[in-house]
Amino acid sequence: MNKDEILSKSRQEKEDEGVVYALNKGHRYGVAGMNLMMCVLLLFNLWQAQDNSAILALLCAYNGFNLLGNYRVLKKRSQLVIALLCLLAGALACAAYFYSVLQ
Repeated sequence: MNKDEILSKSRQEKEDEGVVYALNKGHRYGVAGMNLMMCVLLLFNLWQAQDNSAILALLCAYNGFNLLGNYRVLKKRSQLVIALLCLLAGALACAAYFYSVLQ
């Protein structure tokens, strides 16, 4: 392949690698920020002796589904195992929240 063929093929592609990179980096910062905020809320609720099960359910479910999506692309078994554990923890925290509200 010569230089002109490479440039022509690159122009025909619909995705711009720079845009994809920027979106991925922004997504990583968003996930890190959300996890940090959830941890701050968890710590505050612990300090105030409040129930953390709803926040924990959201945190575990989000991270579990995020890792499940990563597993579908990368096929790393460790991500699948951690994703399933996070989803299980999220389901248990959700059940605990429902139990505490309905009691």
